Amino acid sequence: MGRAIATYHLGTGLTRAQAAATAVGHGEPVSFTRYDAAGQVTDTYDALGNRTHYTYDGAGRRETVTPPGLTPAVIALNAKGDALDITTDGALDTARVSTNTYDANGNLLVFTDANGHATTHTYDKNNRRTRTTHHDGTFTETEYDELGRRKKVTDAEGKTTSYAYTLGGQLATVTDHDGNITTYTYDALGRQTGQTDAENRTTTYTYNAAGQRETRRLPLGQTETLAYNPDGSLASRTDFNGETTTHTYDGHGNPITVMPSAAARARGALSTHKTYDAAGRLTRVEQRDASDTVVWAENHLYDDRGRLRKKETTAGIIEYTRDSRGNIERVSTNHGTGTDYYYDTDNRLAAADDQDGSTTIYGYNAVGSLATVTLPNGVTTSYTYNALNRLANITTTGSGGAVAAFDYTLRPSGHRSQLIETIGGVTRTTDWAYDNLNRLTAETVNGTDTVNYTYDKVGNRQNRATSGIANLPSVGLYSYDLNDRLLSADAHNYTYDNNGNTLTGHANTAGINHLTGLPLAAQTVTDIYDHNNRLIKRVGGGNTITIIYDADGNRVGKTVNGTTTYYLVDTQSLTGYAQVIEEVRGGIVQKRYTYGLDRISQQHRQGDGTYQTRYYGYDGLGSVRYLTDDAGSITDRYTYDGYGTLINKWSSGTAADNVYLYAGEQYDSDLGLYYNRARYLNTDAGRFWTKDNFEGACTEPRSLHKYLYAHGCPTSGIDPSGNFFIFDVLGNITQWFRNNAQNSINVGRVVTQVKRFFWDTRTFQAISKAYWKTNGPAMGKSLHHWLIPQRWTFVPQGLRNAGFNLLELPKLLSGSLGLNQWMGFAVKWGGYRMVVAYTIETGIKILLPLSMGTAVGTGAYVGYQIGNDYIEVEDIDLTPEDWSNDQGFEELKYLGLEEGDIISVVPGPFNMYP
Repeated sequence: MGRAIATYHLGTGLTRAQAAATAVGHGEPVSFTRYDAAGQVTDTYDALGNRTHYTYDGAGRRETVTPPGLTPAVIALNAKGDALDITTDGALDTARVSTNTYDANGNLLVFTDANGHATTHTYDKNNRRTRTTHHDGTFTETEYDELGRRKKVTDAEGKTTSYAYTLGGQLATVTDHDGNITTYTYDALGRQTGQTDAENRTTTYTYNAAGQRETRRLPLGQTETLAYNPDGSLASRTDFNGETTTHTYDGHGNPITVMPSAAARARGALSTHKTYDAAGRLTRVEQRDASDTVVWAENHLYDDRGRLRKKETTAGIIEYTRDSRGNIERVSTNHGTGTDYYYDTDNRLAAADDQDGSTTIYGYNAVGSLATVTLPNGVTTSYTYNALNRLANITTTGSGGAVAAFDYTLRPSGHRSQLIETIGGVTRTTDWAYDNLNRLTAETVNGTDTVNYTYDKVGNRQNRATSGIANLPSVGLYSYDLNDRLLSADAHNYTYDNNGNTLTGHANTAGINHLTGLPLAAQTVTDIYDHNNRLIKRVGGGNTITIIYDADGNRVGKTVNGTTTYYLVDTQSLTGYAQVIEEVRGGIVQKRYTYGLDRISQQHRQGDGTYQTRYYGYDGLGSVRYLTDDAGSITDRYTYDGYGTLINKWSSGTAADNVYLYAGEQYDSDLGLYYNRARYLNTDAGRFWTKDNFEGACTEPRSLHKYLYAHGCPTSGIDPSGNFFIFDVLGNITQWFRNNAQNSINVGRVVTQVKRFFWDTRTFQAISKAYWKTNGPAMGKSLHHWLIPQRWTFVPQGLRNAGFNLLELPKLLSGSLGLNQWMGFAVKWGGYRMVVAYTIETGIKILLPLSMGTAVGTGAYVGYQIGNDYIEVEDIDLTPEDWSNDQGFEELKYLGLEEGDIISVVPGPFNMYP
């Protein structure tokens, strides 16, 4: 039997407690919610007994939130209820005060940051934002149609994107500045049935009787089929290769097995097996081969607040300790690697000590952006920003004087047009040019050496013409099929499976060896993939390589010609992404890495058993441009082309065995590719080696391309997840992540998984439609109709609560807005299970101050706060039919919720796809 709701009336009036429990005798944990006489939540207790306390002002507005074991977060409101400030423990720094000014309707008119830089907004008579003007005078504009839908957006350079809609209100076309049109079609129920790109290639979709998406058919005819359980969870997926992967769940909807097809297992795919404790926390994961032998295993242990405390893996053991605010204060391994972290009063990382006691110190400017980093060898890097808080200059000095400098010139849109760099006394000037869609078209070095690119309408590179650039040959013609798969690059040919994975092709077709500096020798290779389209085996160049991954897709082991290296991966890294902290071979740590806001250093084991330390030096994109030794002297320099191919290197002596290069990611010399987590990147072609599992956002056609790296704009953006492009220029997003990663979620992972979480299922449609009704703030639409479009700033009229847009993914807006108003999740890693709209301390982030650097640390307990009254109701367990009538809605009202409150209920398993 599933969980049920029991309501108890304690005393008189509305004072009551709500408990979630299972059938009598099952002995499972119970969670409680307590209310005061006014029906306001005063306390919540989770299944582990942890208490969160709430207080309210005289108007019934939430005033403080005190998570378990922490000090209160105080919410300051104006007379209209607008959030003006949120204060946690720690004194107010008056030098870092920013102000908001609102009009009579509660619209934000002016935001002034701590530097005195103002961003102003104008609105139409319906309170829709029509223009945003930045401190430097640049502006963006939005036009709406008569129904309040976004019709045209004009960026800071006057480039426009236009939108048109069907009679039913669905997005019908998107037209870019060059007039390229992407078209969408729908059935009578409003479900998307077709997507036609600017090159007139169509992908189609069909649905079953319950409204769940059943098939996806690619332009060349390959078809993927999904099957579901009665509760709406994914039962199986038959991929484009015709192979079926099955999923099973326990009684609470937690995924317990993922079983590849027999054919996939025969070629090396691993099945996944998961175990949970009584609180629903993942306790053990096993990856098994075709003979059911455990190839990779993990045990997870938690602290008394349900946070990961220890992870025991095949590669080693990682342990985490946290301070009273929930910040990670120490990461250590059983091999002796360890880092201690220290934070300032705003929960920003202030210092990091490695296992040898060497300290890295971080400093921040008035608006919270990273200002300085001082390494243990005395090398200090300073960052300066323009009026829109976009990175403009990086200057690094050491005991011997200047080490490096990077000066950027930015276009009004924020894209980088020039870089003047000096590293170790060697100066290089690079100019970049772009087309109307911001794709890189020209790169000019020192005024003479050039690289030029052309593209088709959807971003496929047509040619590359080089002059004077060593180790980067011209390519006269690239050819593609209708699925955007690269078939040839001049004489180099490629083949694929139906899933879009590269089967045979050429590696090392451009660039130089990262150790020797000699030109790479092109190789013909053959690759093999698992059921998740992950590269698991390569044969070529005289080598046989096998790779294993954990259940989350992190690469954890690689065997080359019989020699295995295990990677101990820190999935809680302050960088915001899973990071390798040790490379272990034969039970001995060969390399260990220290992290703060970025990778700080590498220690490489030498022949005598000692470790050689090298410190990383980065440019504004996050690429490693130089290494320094313990004395602060440069030992290695690296130069790349615009797309990341290594074209020049220098070493003062024996080259450091460093593999972290372009965009700070790992170059796998055995593959000739960069490991970007979800996928491998071929920098020579400017493309990923395999098709993207993220299907893209309809409102942003460039995101629909399944292979293109960084939307064709690699000089101003990165894709560390392998799924999601992050602009490095709009509000300096990359730096924002580095400043605040300890309290932020990997956006790439979030975007991919939330799309899967809100899959088009009968269950979720029933929940959301029943709650909001036909005239609620969501306009009768299930969340899946509008969640993904919000990622690209399309906000349907009426989706407002207390003056804020709710449930928004990162808005890639120009200027200082950056990631303003994004969706924070309470993530439950019970096999990719997510619960959205938790209590305020872990719920929806409604407002992110425009200064970027101050918001994520405000409040406590993971930092996903700032919202209205959200109540955890995940333990309600009713059938989809219950939610399609008033029974489910009445249960919500018992919890004190009203129409217009945004919540998430889990009446059955919601499972990530695939």
